[in-house]
Amino acid sequence: MRPPVVSVITVLYNNLEGAKLTFESVRKQTFSDLEWIVVDGNSTDGTAEFLYSIEEYISTLIIEPDKGIYDAMNKGIENSGGDYILFLNGGDGFACDSSLANIMNYIDSLNPTPKLVFCDTIFAFSDGTEEVRPAYSEDYIWHSLPGKHQSTLYDAALHKACKHNLDYKVSSDYFTTASMLRREPLAVCVNIPLSKMEFGGESFSNHMRMAQIREAWVVQRDIVGVNLMARLLSMLTRVAGFAVLSLAEKDGGALGKKVRSQLRTLRRLSRRDTSSSKT
Repeated sequence: MRPPVVSVITVLYNNLEGAKLTFESVRKQTFSDLEWIVVDGNSTDGTAEFLYSIEEYISTLIIEPDKGIYDAMNKGIENSGGDYILFLNGGDGFACDSSLANIMNYIDSLNPTPKLVFCDTIFAFSDGTEEVRPAYSEDYIWHSLPGKHQSTLYDAALHKACKHNLDYKVSSDYFTTASMLRREPLAVCVNIPLSKMEFGGESFSNHMRMAQIREAWVVQRDIVGVNLMARLLSMLTRVAGFAVLSLAEKDGGALGKKVRSQLRTLRRLSRRDTSSSKT
């Protein structure tokens, strides 16, 4: 049997509704050369039972306790058999039914084949509106992920060599992506939406937000090699972004046009010329 081209990995824990949404999105994909790997942390809310009921659609199902989301992701990586890996977690979906087909057709036209593919993401807001968050080139790694984790295709062999570091509690995906680019800097930015996610699904407590700032600082210093002034600029941009989101959360979580405009302005500031950001 022909091996899959893309391994879609979904990590779950007590997220029944998210599991149902992601299942429907994966099931409807017109791209057939994929496998779906689901790793559940031994849910107790009915998620595990639901997964058993759709097991015929799942290539590999792992239901057992884990050490957190990144440990679960590493289990998915270890069990993947595709050329590329894509993480689509509970509640995430594809941008449309032909998302993977569109992206893979584009990748097939490239020579050499990229190791990382950063794609656009559709944010769905609580007021029913949607907005495309564009992917950026690999240079954006100086500040953050060039593409959302749900919209990045990773070369499977490279990801197996660069698994998630469990010492990072909230930013191991940033650490891993930076490590991959340092090892194999062959990446492309594709401004085609690959995934769709609810904005606010990444909401952090203040403690987790501070952890993200600290971990990003370490990645920028030790992996990317960003100089002190650029790290300070990145940190201030993150703090400003968190402040804007906190104001929105106090307003019932609504992100109006003004707030979204402020977030876009912060993203533009962080995309400044990075030629002087390295030490």
